[in-house]
Amino acid sequence: MERGRNPDGSKWRKAYNSAYSFTRDGKLDLRYDKMVPLPFGEYIPLADTFPWLRGIVQGPGDFRKGKVATVFKAKDSDGNEYSYSTPICYEGILNSAMKRLSNVDLFVNITNDAWFGDTGCPHQHAMLTAGQAVQWGRPLLRIAYTGISWVVEPHGDILYETLPFSEVATVEQIRLGSIDTVYRRGGWIFPYLCSLVAIGAVFIGRRRRDNHQEE
Repeated sequence: MERGRNPDGSKWRKAYNSAYSFTRDGKLDLRYDKMVPLPFGEYIPLADTFPWLRGIVQGPGDFRKGKVATVFKAKDSDGNEYSYSTPICYEGILNSAMKRLSNVDLFVNITNDAWFGDTGCPHQHAMLTAGQAVQWGRPLLRIAYTGISWVVEPHGDILYETLPFSEVATVEQIRLGSIDTVYRRGGWIFPYLCSLVAIGAVFIGRRRRDNHQEE
């Protein structure tokens, strides 16, 4: 939360969905503000331009988007330093967000999946994060308050999986390691190339059809 006053003396505030790190002596260290808030869950699209929308659509929050892909630092049990990022909720399944957060040794995905209820959705949400760990070649620790928590290794192995709506407190070991994947080197461009090929195929097909009709 950020607060201040405008030149006319009126108060303003900005709320963020954030993750914090603390030093070993309990002092606040760094903060990461979620860069991709959820539309109609964490904010109402166009509400800044049309404030009256907030009066019509009840329920969503008014969270702002973060702008910095914060990299946190920590040390393992042997005293070796490593880095990690904290994709929040569905950022952990978005290629664009994960790309900005991928220059680290470890992903720590935090989420609250309570709104999915007792359905298959928490499982689907979790599996999509597993794909991101493999794509970017980094281990991923997923901490879901009501969903599925687990560790995904860069080669796809899933460890320490919990069940939805289960109370678990445990300490597990995570193997830090990185893989220079094809996706990381530029494979993320593949969907865009497929789109260009599809558009080109449609254009060529229509041109051939027009030429055939003229003949």
